[in-house]
Amino acid sequence: MRRSLKEITDPLTIEQLLQKASVCHLGLSDNGQPYVVPMNYTYAGKSFYLHCALEGRKIDILSQNNRVCVEVVIDYALESADSPCKWTTHFTSVIGFGRAFILEDAIEKEAALNKLMEAYTGTPEHVFSPQALKRVCLIRVDTDDIRAKASNG
Repeated sequence: MRRSLKEITDPLTIEQLLQKASVCHLGLSDNGQPYVVPMNYTYAGKSFYLHCALEGRKIDILSQNNRVCVEVVIDYALESADSPCKWTTHFTSVIGFGRAFILEDAIEKEAALNKLMEAYTGTPEHVFSPQALKRVCLIRVDTDDIRAKASNG
């Protein structure tokens, strides 16, 4: 990170930040062409869990290249000033790099769905029918590098 004074290195703080955000941006590379898509997610144990359809561009890309980047922004605020060059932003962000895996095992899919539901509803246990599990795709992104930054302008 270029400006190390803004870096957040405490793993617990980073995990707390990831619990606050509600949207993650998944970055993929489609034959050298960048592709970024916003997704619902949850984070647990150095992994992001993402929910999506069973088919589509990101699934096609992941079948060829599972190296990905994930990013979230928390507490974003724009601060105006008298001079355009003095405008600034305040934000906290987390970015992670790793590999994405499409979950195939029904037990792992159900556990991931429960993590997602708990993140968005606050309710930890839900029951999903086998048919519902077959109709949904869950992606686990195992991060091997994760960093956070707080910018106060």
